[in-house]
Amino acid sequence: MNEKFHIVVEGGEDLLFMKGYLRFLEISFSDECFKSLGGWNKLDGYMPNIKEKRDKGVKVLIVFDANADREARLKEIHRLLDGVNPPVFLFPNDKSAGDLEDVLMEVIAPENRDIFACFEDYKKCLERSNPKYIHPDKKGKIYAYKEALGVQRTKRQFDSKYWNYDHPALNPLKDFLTKRLGE
Repeated sequence: MNEKFHIVVEGGEDLLFMKGYLRFLEISFSDECFKSLGGWNKLDGYMPNIKEKRDKGVKVLIVFDANADREARLKEIHRLLDGVNPPVFLFPNDKSAGDLEDVLMEVIAPENRDIFACFEDYKKCLERSNPKYIHPDKKGKIYAYKEALGVQRTKRQFDSKYWNYDHPALNPLKDFLTKRLGE
């Protein structure tokens, strides 16, 4: 399969999510269509590959987390891209601070929402036991969600039966992808 597009993501979770979401959108791809960098700050080391792909006519897209400051992250990414400037999408919605986990917490399949109710009971129990205990963060909750479903260590962890891929929270990503990959 000739690579028509190449999506660069931060990490393995992002990679698995993007593959699951593209399957849902019925956009065909091969494994070569993705690169997980192991951190956004490794983008500069991957720049020769991005330039090579661009020169071969491959559509390169960057999909990273905005984290705490979307504008600062975008500015830093563009600095690392050094004028190449492929389209960039920042989770959660390309407008706000946040990350992939923010989106995932929104798009959990409705029939599995009760799993997250358990976290509130757990949090209250921890606070009663010792207020110094640390509560699970977003990554921990997402991990536990997939673990509760028995899919954490499988390739199925981002199948559409565990996530509501029709949720409006994914519309900005859908628009970004379909506009650029549907050309």
